[in-house]
Amino acid sequence: MHEWKSGTVDLKTEQDNTVVKVWLDKPLAPGGKTVFDIRFTTHWTYEAQRRMKLFDAWGHKHFDGTHWYPRIAVYDRKMGWDTQQHLGSELYGDFGCFDVSLDFPADYVLEATGWLQNPQDVMPDELRKRLDIGNFKDKEWDSDPSTITPHDTLVRKTWRFHAENVHDFAFTADPTYRIGEATWNGVRCVALAQTALQRLAERRELQRQDDQSAQRLVRPVRLPQDGGGRCGTAWNTRC
Repeated sequence: MHEWKSGTVDLKTEQDNTVVKVWLDKPLAPGGKTVFDIRFTTHWTYEAQRRMKLFDAWGHKHFDGTHWYPRIAVYDRKMGWDTQQHLGSELYGDFGCFDVSLDFPADYVLEATGWLQNPQDVMPDELRKRLDIGNFKDKEWDSDPSTITPHDTLVRKTWRFHAENVHDFAFTADPTYRIGEATWNGVRCVALAQTALQRLAERRELQRQDDQSAQRLVRPVRLPQDGGGRCGTAWNTRC
């Protein structure tokens, strides 16, 4: 972390590995609120292969972003502030609302927690049709991905997401992603898959056989704020 402010005031901080203590410039009364402006850098590495990861995908960088931003610690009514180090285990985090802008090169395809707020800016109808996974059903296994949007270092897109009452905000980004959709009991389900790994024609029969057992095991989560409902994956950042 490079800077921690409240308004125009630089706040005193004390960092102990993954935990940071911050001194407010004035007391925060019960029921009150404050706003922090935090400037930080998140590091992706090829060596770390947990949920937060970066790896090579046919010459492209694949990003999975989880636990990638500073989080306010939980104030537990029994134990007080949670000051346990967050190393090698899941985080103990509170629920909250997120408005996140993700700035990526224009050839990347993203999904993230919540609802995309500017679909026509980043995924217009014509591009969505070209990315449909059905277009690649006969593609050879492990063959090089097709180029849908040529990579241009000067052209970027900003994907804006909004999420409510969630435990974390995660995202995934890859220029080789293709998009599949299906409807289950009136719920729109969206899936992303790397195109080079798909030979759907050879798997249709297996998928048909598995559908009945899978429906007994998997149930999508309806998100009522999205109108008709949607199930899927489950700050500002530039990659």
